[in-house]
Amino acid sequence: MKTFGEPIRNVTPILEIPCPELNFLAWANKRADYVITSQHKNETVSFAFVPLQALPEALPTSAESVLAVSLQNDVSGDSVLLFDLFIYMEKNNKYLKYLKKGTILSQATYDQLLKFGVQKVYINKDDLEKFYAYCARNKLFAA
Repeated sequence: MKTFGEPIRNVTPILEIPCPELNFLAWANKRADYVITSQHKNETVSFAFVPLQALPEALPTSAESVLAVSLQNDVSGDSVLLFDLFIYMEKNNKYLKYLKKGTILSQATYDQLLKFGVQKVYINKDDLEKFYAYCARNKLFAA
């Protein structure tokens, strides 16, 4: 549409979601409510609608720069983090950077956090869109 002079305006932020290479049609046929495929010049073009539940809620904290997210509901083991992950240290009232962006949160580490009773983890407020992309990727590529 932009090519023919019609302006395109983003209504919502675009989430860039890093994902593994995949056969899109095979993946979409398993996961999507519907798939539309069409020929365009020498290419096959496909569109799929994959419903997702509402985005998880990131809650403001007393510290203005971080948001609380549910470890059990919003974070997955064996996943690459797109943001820094913090835990709250109650005794000294501080947030500790637990894992850096790009780190894999192993299933063993995830299970250990749950075992120790960690219910909430924290992200930088500026990383909210990356957190949403992380959640969307995890839901789209869950087994």
